[in-house]
Amino acid sequence: MRVVELDISNYRSIKQLSCNVMDMMVLLGPNNHGKSNVLAAMGYLLTPGAKVTRDDFIASQAGQNSSMAVEAVFADPTQQESTTFQKYLRVDGSIKIRRWATIDVDDQTEAGYHGYIQQPDKWWLQEAALNRLRSHDLVKGEVKPVPELAALDNVGGRITKEIVTQFQSAYISQNRGTVQFTEVLETNPLLGQRNIVGGILPDFYLIPAVRDLSDETKTTSSAAFSRLLQRAVLEMTANNPTFVQLQNDLDSLVDQLNQRSPDLAEQPSNELIKLEQNIQAELESWGVGVSIRVLSPEVRRVLELGTELMIDDGHETVAERKGHGLQRAIIFSLVKAWSSVVRTSSTAGTQRTRAASESLVFAIEEPELYLHPHAQRELADALRLLSEPADHQVLICTHSTHFVDLANYESIGIINRLEPNEGQESSNAKVTSSMVRVIGTENVDFRWQIGSTLIVVSCSSQRKLC
Repeated sequence: MRVVELDISNYRSIKQLSCNVMDMMVLLGPNNHGKSNVLAAMGYLLTPGAKVTRDDFIASQAGQNSSMAVEAVFADPTQQESTTFQKYLRVDGSIKIRRWATIDVDDQTEAGYHGYIQQPDKWWLQEAALNRLRSHDLVKGEVKPVPELAALDNVGGRITKEIVTQFQSAYISQNRGTVQFTEVLETNPLLGQRNIVGGILPDFYLIPAVRDLSDETKTTSSAAFSRLLQRAVLEMTANNPTFVQLQNDLDSLVDQLNQRSPDLAEQPSNELIKLEQNIQAELESWGVGVSIRVLSPEVRRVLELGTELMIDDGHETVAERKGHGLQRAIIFSLVKAWSSVVRTSSTAGTQRTRAASESLVFAIEEPELYLHPHAQRELADALRLLSEPADHQVLICTHSTHFVDLANYESIGIINRLEPNEGQESSNAKVTSSMVRVIGTENVDFRWQIGSTLIVVSCSSQRKLC
């Protein structure tokens, strides 16, 4: 599924922001106007394990109760995702989810997920109607004011929850033009779980602009390079016959290690059997048996855990020992290689299997850093390729024109601070309203300037809001 709408309230510098989200979204605007906070808000929504602090709330002073929320509408869910989020499916097939957080005067935080549910306006089409329709006698009593329930009364046998649900679904499907819906935010946690597990929402990857990038190129942590490497392994090895055979051979080898003859004396001596015998002898008085079982690891896990990226620039070292410019170029090289494979598999119609989420949102801040203009253009092309598959989205914050595609101006968003003091709760608070706009006015040249760069767009389409 894809994020198609984003709504942010009271998150960091953003008092209120609502925008559409494209497959490839380029955010432009001056420094310190909220571009990075849009990406951070998206990451907070899509990362169940993300924590909040006082600085994540728009009212950042101690001694105040504050709340914030990030909402998104997800479109085009897969069949599996539609099943998972069946309760939250809207009439158009989309899903709307909110992640909220609060903080009290003692800096104690609370957070959670809720889903929006569309309730039909007729009581007998709502989930709670089961209490009034759980038997034929109850249904008969409701048929006079609601003649449509006669079809439910004609069902043979006991009326169950499944039968009522099927009746409601069939009626709604046959009468979509007349049934009205009201959307409400559920009070229970999303999917009935206080802490939802990772993998049910799109995976989120962020390459920040300002950070010690030595942390971003490690392969044994949750750093960006590690996560990209893991995802790349999944993308590039899905359904690869060589890897399938390697997994089968590994499973076979582990099976041999786990085989035990009824008579240990008949087996060749090995250290694993000796260890079992020694432990068994020590525990003889307890009357228990001992067996050592070797579990077969997944090949992709072996690649993830046992991979080091070595860079030889005259002195071969791991990537994190190189300069920031080279480290950033390494990450972008992986992105470009990945996008090439994505394009190939997409063209060939290859079906990719996934261990977790079906979807990916890749966000990057100022990709132009440390790159000369030609390299920026190459990276921009790679990012566009990465956004082409139906389950991939790319969001970019940039000051470089090389990442701006005027042919697709709908995907260009401008972040600016409208009123520096609007929404301010205290004279010291850095509180602003931020807004995203997409370029375009009817038959008018639209101009804006970022630093020393002037961009002019001649557009004949109607002005659109993002």
